[in-house]
Amino acid sequence: MLQGSDAARYWASLRVRSWQGDLPETLKSTLLENLDLQQAWIAVEAAATLAHLGEEESPVRILGEMLQNHDLNIVLQAMREVEMLGEKASSLREVVTRAAKKYQSMLPTQTTATFEVTPEQDLAMFIGFSARAFLQRN
Repeated sequence: MLQGSDAARYWASLRVRSWQGDLPETLKSTLLENLDLQQAWIAVEAAATLAHLGEEESPVRILGEMLQNHDLNIVLQAMREVEMLGEKASSLREVVTRAAKKYQSMLPTQTTATFEVTPEQDLAMFIGFSARAFLQRN
């Protein structure tokens, strides 16, 4: 089910997240394999799916590692997943706090009603939103 193209693996991870009952070992095994893929965006979804389904320790740790990725798109994806995991990701509180500070420092210090930001600043703003939401609830 999770074999095939990168896009298929990504969307299958999202679909498996709504699984009811015990996850078959074949699906769990494939999700675990997807944690080691070179494509971080697939690994983030596989980790989030495993964490949502109760496999918290290793997948949550991987999400924490992804919060330190050089690609801010991956950081944003991982931060949103951490935010949605809530208490299941409480072990990442310190990592999220550091990330929130880091990305807050990328934002302009003064803003007006209309301002231009770089793409990195735009992503940093949304990373900060998710980080603060997580920290306020956990």
